[in-house]
Amino acid sequence: MESNITQGNDSSILECSQYSQWDESFLDIFSYWTEGVLQTFCAILGIIGNFLAGLILSRKSMKNVFNLLLVTLAIFDSTYLFGSILESFRKSFNLATNTHIILFPHMLYPITQISIAGSIFMTVAIALERYIAVHYPLTYNQAMHESNALPKRIAKYISCVLFLSLLFSFTRFFEAEVRYDPENPLTPYLKPTVLRTNSMYVLYFNWSRLIVLGIIPFMLLVFFNVSIYKAIQARRKRRHKPDVTQMTTTMGEPKEHSASSKKIVNSVREQHVNETRSKKEDNLAVIFMAFILVFLICHLPRLLLNIHELLTITETMECQKRGHFSFSLMSMVSISVSHFLLVVNSSTNIIIYCALSSKFRVECNTVYTSLCRRLTGFY
Repeated sequence: MESNITQGNDSSILECSQYSQWDESFLDIFSYWTEGVLQTFCAILGIIGNFLAGLILSRKSMKNVFNLLLVTLAIFDSTYLFGSILESFRKSFNLATNTHIILFPHMLYPITQISIAGSIFMTVAIALERYIAVHYPLTYNQAMHESNALPKRIAKYISCVLFLSLLFSFTRFFEAEVRYDPENPLTPYLKPTVLRTNSMYVLYFNWSRLIVLGIIPFMLLVFFNVSIYKAIQARRKRRHKPDVTQMTTTMGEPKEHSASSKKIVNSVREQHVNETRSKKEDNLAVIFMAFILVFLICHLPRLLLNIHELLTITETMECQKRGHFSFSLMSMVSISVSHFLLVVNSSTNIIIYCALSSKFRVECNTVYTSLCRRLTGFY
């Protein structure tokens, strides 16, 4: 790759990227396989996996706040995966139909952006829910025993995530428009709107994306993950310590103190129930810690690219105005990898759950066995 150095209006030197024929060929092939073949294959598997995970997690035996929120996350992820498949068809395979082009500006593109924002916000919401469950177990358990606690809690999280996703992504409905070729009026094509090319909007778009979809979620998820990990470790240490006072109280106790003995037994039972609940919440928290870790790894390139884009935004826009390439070859390769990793993140939920949850594996086996019996009986 060569650099095309031009003189700016303010007598400053502007360095724009210029691709050689080999660079363009390499980028086309790399994008085709990364954002085309691999991304589409991974997205299809992810949609199937999310659908199966949703069926299992919504079963009566698996129904709780955490699992139902994961079902909602799977819906956001699957919507994004479907949008990424359509983008692969449009950009990498050149298979976009006229209907696809017409629906893109005001439906397909905004919904895809809303879904990725919803996926990020829902991940933070689930992390918050796990944080509350682990750090305030008594308050959490009491709240969950209230009437209609489960649907109310789910509705609260979903409504907040949907509202924030729509609010943040509202301008995406006005970033592209459909135009028609004067020589061929039946052939539509896409063009950025005046809003999308406005320098102030581009600056707002990049800063808001970095802060709202990058820095804030990353900081919150790291904080929740570390806090949950510390709380689980502290709780496990307490569980392994024998309760000396309880042992000395219950041993060798005279008969006249049977009433107090019953109180102690009831207290022990209650403590056992609370410990069982705590272990269950801890197990769910460990599973979600794996979700967060995968999320951070897959979204890190996106965050770094956002920072790089903001640092070079003035030069990038100036190069674009002069008809040069906006980004270097390495940046374009990184963008393709980042897009692919976002698809990977939205496709791996069922793998994480199968690897870490024995109950989920049992339910999978139950569903599989039941399905096999039905198919056998049918034939």
